[in-house]
Amino acid sequence: MTDPDPSSNIVCSDDDNDDALTKATLPIDYEVPQLTVRMQHYIDDNNISKFNPHTTLRGELLSILFDDVTTSHQLFYPTNNEYMTMAKCIVKKLCIASSLVHQSIRDGHESIKQKFKRERKPLQMVNNFVQAKQNKYGKTKGRPKQKSAILQAERKIKDTPLINLTDKQNENLLSIVNNMNMELLKDNPDNDTLNDLWTQSFNIRRLCIRELSIDEILERFPAYRRPE
Repeated sequence: MTDPDPSSNIVCSDDDNDDALTKATLPIDYEVPQLTVRMQHYIDDNNISKFNPHTTLRGELLSILFDDVTTSHQLFYPTNNEYMTMAKCIVKKLCIASSLVHQSIRDGHESIKQKFKRERKPLQMVNNFVQAKQNKYGKTKGRPKQKSAILQAERKIKDTPLINLTDKQNENLLSIVNNMNMELLKDNPDNDTLNDLWTQSFNIRRLCIRELSIDEILERFPAYRRPE
């Protein structure tokens, strides 16, 4: 039997992980991942209005894009050109009419930038790389930044039950949320899987509720809309 690759036993430090994230780039030939059956059905029927700004499908499409870019390519801070590449990919995927391509790319470019900005906000609490970027490049003018939700909650910790997570699990909070949202996009999502992921995501949901607006919370955690 062939010995396993010794590199698989190497444990990367936080600095190694942050360095990898810093060097992350989007491939020039990047393509949007496979969409859901429902999305593809509307595209095939040329019913592109279903993907207009502020629609449910638009939000789901942006979530698929964000999850793929941050998970597959570990890219949290795309350059302007990379945002533009993603916008062009979406326009191509939706088969937008040539007369609307230019405006659609501009709209998509801005929507994607705002999506990344919103999604990074709660990650400042649990992701060292995102937190460091925010501390270095975050805006400092205007009102002072609010104290971390974690710090604000410290004095209430005896009264409020928390699911204790190890540091390693905290690093996986984003993937837990992504997995939950991808499960919801399936035609027949598995309730047992969703319930398990919902429990695991308790801490990050709690932080988001403190930090984000209701609309942003519902976009990041669409399971809140489920009646079950």
